[in-house]
Amino acid sequence: MAPRGMQGGVCINERLCRQGYLVLKEPPATPISLKMNMVDWSRTRVWGEGGYYARVFINVQGREPQGVIPQAEFPAFRDRVQAEIEAIGDEQGHPIGTVVYRPELIYRECRNIPPDLIVYFGNLL
Repeated sequence: MAPRGMQGGVCINERLCRQGYLVLKEPPATPISLKMNMVDWSRTRVWGEGGYYARVFINVQGREPQGVIPQAEFPAFRDRVQAEIEAIGDEQGHPIGTVVYRPELIYRECRNIPPDLIVYFGNLL
């Protein structure tokens, strides 16, 4: 199969906002990069960074300064977020083949605090 160009894109934080996972103090008037001071941390459960791929972070109690997800609920919550991201479809709702990895399963060593999920939208096709 011949290589094809990338088509479309996913704005992970916009999607997380629509799902109620990411809560901003004020909605931006135009698309902008997320700044940490824009986030209402007391109500935010998930946020992300990236473009063609994303690093997704869960706001976990005891790990994040203003964490809201209890550590005991973290595994099930991460499973749910992963499944929802993997199910992202195109404009017609067809799956785009997004692949989501957990850093601790793909890297021998994780330094500092790695993202909770690494997302390759459309498997970068």
